[in-house]
Amino acid sequence: MFIEFREEQLPKRRYLLKLTRHKVPGGWYVRCIHTGLGSGAGGQNESTLFLPDPEHVWVHENVRWEMLQKEPMGGIYRLKVLNGWLLFSTCQGAVKNDDGIKSRPRLASIIFIADPKHCWECAVIQEKDPVFGLR
Repeated sequence: MFIEFREEQLPKRRYLLKLTRHKVPGGWYVRCIHTGLGSGAGGQNESTLFLPDPEHVWVHENVRWEMLQKEPMGGIYRLKVLNGWLLFSTCQGAVKNDDGIKSRPRLASIIFIADPKHCWECAVIQEKDPVFGLR
């Protein structure tokens, strides 16, 4: 079975430098590169996951990230996908090295939550100026 390993862009949001999917046997390889800066610059770390979809029917047009919880420098967000949700969280850490120099790295992760019928209902926070969506 030949499957071209081709990158497709997914809807980004603040603190995501890159969010893509690649078709693989049995579903999708989702790659998320998080940023150190809120403007979407400065790749800092990466998370990946497998989204099951044997028939490769996942359509990602006209979807939006929803904020579920606000954090001082980030939050928790969900994106409706085939058979469930992508959950993305980000926050600002505080680190002091051996020389006493402080830094504030951005920490982030992404996971898949299985919910085939999208039964999960919860409060969604309306963002005043969301820098995400259909871009």
